[in-house]
Amino acid sequence: MDIVFSSYVVRFTDGSVDHDSTLEKFASDLLRFEEIQDKENATVGKAVHALFDQYKGAKLNTPFVIGEVLSKLNAQPENYKTLSNKIADFLKSQSQGDNSTFVVSKGKGGGIGRRIDLK
Repeated sequence: MDIVFSSYVVRFTDGSVDHDSTLEKFASDLLRFEEIQDKENATVGKAVHALFDQYKGAKLNTPFVIGEVLSKLNAQPENYKTLSNKIADFLKSQSQGDNSTFVVSKGKGGGIGRRIDLK
């Protein structure tokens, strides 16, 4: 979703910007955008966890994870790249910090593993 600020500007009859109405219009679309993003992230998350349920305790390489999750989400040519990026972003965001859901390790025997399964 590209944001075109000029499409949100509400003007008074004299041409000046109505700040309150403009912000209200933008806030409404922002909430809708957040709802869509949250739903998409939940769908991607469920598919990623389903994959790691299938390969409990395994460390999987990123291209494999993305490919398998794309398959689980029934990706089509028109949404393949967008979904690939969403999956990669999900994995990255969920592998940050010491208490992250996923752990990424590099080198021989490396890959992405679900922290709870690696203990």
